[in-house]
Amino acid sequence: MIKIPFIIIFFLMFFNNSFSKTLDVGLHKLEVPNNFYLKDVNQYEFSKDMCADFSYCYSIVPSKIKEILDQIEDGKDYNDIKILKPIILKINKLSRSSYKTAGRKLKNLFSTIRSTAKKNDSNYLFNYYFSNKNINETLELENYDTTIEEIRSMSKSELKKLTRDIKQEIFNGKSSYAITDELTLKLKAFDILKSLTGDPYLFMKGDLFYFYQQSHKLGNFSYYVSVIDKNIFVLDGYCLTACSKFDYIFTQIIDKSFNKKSLETFNDANFIDQIEKLNELYKSGILTKEEFEKAKKRILN
Repeated sequence: MIKIPFIIIFFLMFFNNSFSKTLDVGLHKLEVPNNFYLKDVNQYEFSKDMCADFSYCYSIVPSKIKEILDQIEDGKDYNDIKILKPIILKINKLSRSSYKTAGRKLKNLFSTIRSTAKKNDSNYLFNYYFSNKNINETLELENYDTTIEEIRSMSKSELKKLTRDIKQEIFNGKSSYAITDELTLKLKAFDILKSLTGDPYLFMKGDLFYFYQQSHKLGNFSYYVSVIDKNIFVLDGYCLTACSKFDYIFTQIIDKSFNKKSLETFNDANFIDQIEKLNELYKSGILTKEEFEKAKKRILN
């Protein structure tokens, strides 16, 4: 039987471009598209692995997925949830297939997931986690002979060196990383930088591939991890189909949720530091070109 990451089922969601909803997760108030809802996913069996290292674990889901999770909470069987039925049917067929036919049926499964997503105008899934465990131990910074306190005071060149060291350790000089035997991340960006408040963060993005007999692209993946009040927090995002706006939406959530206060007080900083930090945010994708130009104009004026 082929193991399929169950998280692909939860790509089926409705998307609204309006950032008019605020979700309170304690340390942050997340500003998200209007039709998204917050769900504590620690309670679900399928999310135990992804939540294992964190004190709190939330998924940010649209109304369609909220309906599915509500039904699961009420004890409804997956097979009886209408939107999942065509996908469950293909998974069951795949689990009974021979090696010879499994590759074709896996391709059909992914095709069904995408068509269901398209039918429901569905694109994105986000997760937010935070932990109050020791930051240095959680990030295993002793492996790189540093601490979060030292990273806060690092120069640009030192951050670049740390980025190279950590990237080499994780990816071993390759452009891809095997998450599981079947699931691989093909890297597009990997940067360690500092926010306007001086807090270090890691920004990473790439494409997810599932390999069985041949490589099947699952979609796009983005990852942001930083610290606040001695706590580590993570925002990640997944896109299965129609991903042209995914990077923009992900960076908008980061900017509006984590950097808004910093941008409002930007003019209080040293002029040269403002320009340098602004460039860092733009190059890392945290700021869009339009936001970069507006902030630069405000500084120059």
